Amino acid sequence: METDREHCLAAGANAFISKPIRQEELLAQLGRQLQLTWMYEQPSLEPVEALQIDLPREEVELLYSLAQRGRIPEIRTRLDELEQRRPEYQAFVAQLRRLARHYRSKDIQTLLESYRQE
Repeated sequence: METDREHCLAAGANAFISKPIRQEELLAQLGRQLQLTWMYEQPSLEPVEALQIDLPREEVELLYSLAQRGRIPEIRTRLDELEQRRPEYQAFVAQLRRLARHYRSKDIQTLLESYRQE
């Protein structure tokens, strides 16, 4: 990976971001290269608390892994599938969908951590 970085920079690139690309890193690099100061507005979302449901561990781990990598479209697809298979998880799916709609992957991770500890 380091040789890729060196080759790109030697060829004239101003910066290098390795895969998987994280949104925060991409925006930070764009800001540096374009000399921007980002102004963030956080959507007003109430804190989300874990519901008392028994989620399959592998489902929680998969969603958590997707959230860590910022894979919001895949999270949405997985939530659609989960809702179809298990309608009793509708409230849980709604919580995650609301966070995913605002691309709040850190908040999704925080919520899922409470299910990982159970």
